[in-house]
Parts: sequence; structure tokens; C-alpha cells
Amino acid sequence: MVTELEGDLIEAAKKGEVGVIAHGCNCYCVQKKGFALEMAKNFQTDRFPLEDKSYCGDYNKLGQIDYKLISISKEHTVWVVNMYGQYHWSVPSQYGIPLDYDALKLCFRKLNYEFKGYNIGLPGLIGSGLAKGKPALIKELIASELINTDVFIYYPKNQ
Repeated sequence: MVTELEGDLIEAAKKGEVGVIAHGCNCYCVQKKGFALEMAKNFQTDRFPLEDKSYCGDYNKLGQIDYKLISISKEHTVWVVNMYGQYHWSVPSQYGIPLDYDALKLCFRKLNYEFKGYNIGLPGLIGSGLAKGKPALIKELIASELINTDVFIYYPKNQ
């Protein structure tokens, strides 16, 4: 089931409204803009294993997910996931935009497998902001791949 909400996804994750929070990344270890910047600030996603500089520009990261269990408080944890759905932040994929739909689809499939039964929170602009993907197509990928989870897509209140 996919539910679209207005609100702050990071705060929702910190409050326990979702058990998993996932976002899109590039393969160049750069999380300095968009939602990725907020994830790096709040959950240190820029320090995950695949963000090590030895993996900078590694094409094999495309379509991979990297995740950690983060402690929010003594009683609360959340799984935080980097999904590598674009190779570079500005170089076009075979689709003419930075987002690689095939890689994002594979990330969603892996997310579904690893987090079966969880409530998963995604940013409303996942893949369609800086990566320039088409929101309708991305929603189709979410609906077709995240079949064993409940998905909550959070749109910022100012949009």
C-alpha cells in the first residue's frame, strides 16, 4: 500500500512513524544538495560504507542499497537507506537525465526484499527533483516493486 502525506519525512522517522527511511544518491559520494543533504545532516548517510572515497565514481554502486540501523533514542531505532539510483548528479543516464530508472527500480526491489513488512518512508520528490525523473513513472516503480511493505511518501508542506 502506498500512502501520500504532507509533512516532514525526517521528523516522521525520528518519531517512529516509519521504520525505514530511504533516499536516492549518486555514485560519486556527494550528498550536498536536495534531500540527500538533509539525510547527511540528520543521519550521517554520507558516512555509510559505500560513501567511502574508495567507492567514489564506482559504477558498480548503481542499483545498490546501503543501510544502517540508527539509534534515535534508547527506545527507538530507524533503518536509514542510501539507494544509488543515479551514477552522477548532473551527467545524463541512458534516459537523458541523471536518474537511471533501471537502477532505481532495482533499488526499490532490494528495499522490498530487505525490509519486507516494514513501514517505509520516502521523500515525495525521490528521483524527480535534482535527478529530473518523471514523478508518475517513479510512482509506478514504487507501486510495482515495494509490494511487501507499506510505503509512505512525504511531501514537504511548502509544496
